[in-house]
Amino acid sequence: MVKTDRSKRSGYTLSVYYGDVPDTERSSVLHLNLKKQTGLHDSGMHWRTYLAGGERTGHAWDDNLPDPALATCDFETWVIDCISDIVGQLSRLKLAETIRQIQDTPPDTLEGWVTIRETLSTLEERMNLAHRLQHPNQMKMAAGICDGAEANAWMTTLGLARCAYELGERRQARRVAKRFTNGYFPKGFRGLTMVDSDVQAALPALLDHDPSIWCAFMKAPMRNMANFKPGVPYHGDSARSRFFAWLRTVECPPLMTQWAHAAVGGEVSHIHLAR
Repeated sequence: MVKTDRSKRSGYTLSVYYGDVPDTERSSVLHLNLKKQTGLHDSGMHWRTYLAGGERTGHAWDDNLPDPALATCDFETWVIDCISDIVGQLSRLKLAETIRQIQDTPPDTLEGWVTIRETLSTLEERMNLAHRLQHPNQMKMAAGICDGAEANAWMTTLGLARCAYELGERRQARRVAKRFTNGYFPKGFRGLTMVDSDVQAALPALLDHDPSIWCAFMKAPMRNMANFKPGVPYHGDSARSRFFAWLRTVECPPLMTQWAHAAVGGEVSHIHLAR
């Protein structure tokens, strides 16, 4: 639950937070002075401040760099955005908890899967994921902040698909899965998706239920990954190794065959593909 209290920060009168007490090590705390229209959204290693009609951002790791330019915006808009971010943090915690339940202690009744589906649908709506994927937060992008909408949407989508499979609704599961090709995800299913640890944890059960559609999603990014150039800078050997290490733990012959075809047909020497 989001709470309000008197701010203990000098210059501010109100604080907005969640948890037992304001704690920037575990979450964010918003400090406000409504009369002066100033604010501080403190996330410990990162902060956003509102002063003189706009926002400036800062990071603990670039404290010696010049202050960024003022991003002008309305105070009310800025406050709503910061509070939405705090509410979003609560939703992300609940999403992570629900995904852990699916993976570690999945329900053994249909009612349990229905409950999980209702939770995921509620979280998806609360986090406004469909809109955020199509319209990224420009203020966060300008500040160099990744809001995590795509990763949260990955897990919500995979979770909803799993629920549909477990409920015997194969057609509904495929409708949900089609988000990767119908524009819901602007960048589709890609290599970055395949090397995400949470996605990798969710995929084996989906492959067990319906290998054809998930193999189809992964075919093009597999081909791209097979052609990543080896070595520095990023991607290359690193992404390929992470993917292949996961692939060897998955008992899915069609997927392994698909990777073998991608490796043989790729431009990179096969010696780099089995690392």
